[in-house]
Amino acid sequence: PEVQQYNGMVGDIFDVQTVDNDDGTSEILFEVRCPVLTDALKNLVEEQVAYRKPFSQSSQAAAAENRKRVARMYGANSAYVDGVDDSRLPPFVLLSRLPSEKLEPLNSAAAASLKFARAGGALSRESRAVGN
Repeated sequence: PEVQQYNGMVGDIFDVQTVDNDDGTSEILFEVRCPVLTDALKNLVEEQVAYRKPFSQSSQAAAAENRKRVARMYGANSAYVDGVDDSRLPPFVLLSRLPSEKLEPLNSAAAASLKFARAGGALSRESRAVGN
């Protein structure tokens, strides 16, 4: 319930981890970066070594919708008003340890990649975080 506000956010897969379960199986978990403020992203990508990978066009295009979803959590207005509340918001939200069933690919290439990852392979970058 407390994470429902993240449902439907659009972002890029930033990292993939494989975690061993007690029953001998393993699970693939994903970290997804969901942009919130596109202006701040340019500087962040250039200045922070860990975030040098640029955001995809799909995730950047969804930043305004992502902003609406998280604004209240940071005490900001969900309607964009000339950057008034931008200082309260992070440039992106990092959703961590998401299982593949919580992701929805945005395009056919990502869909094929997600199917491959669920079978034990790698994954493309563009994805949407979904909830129950």
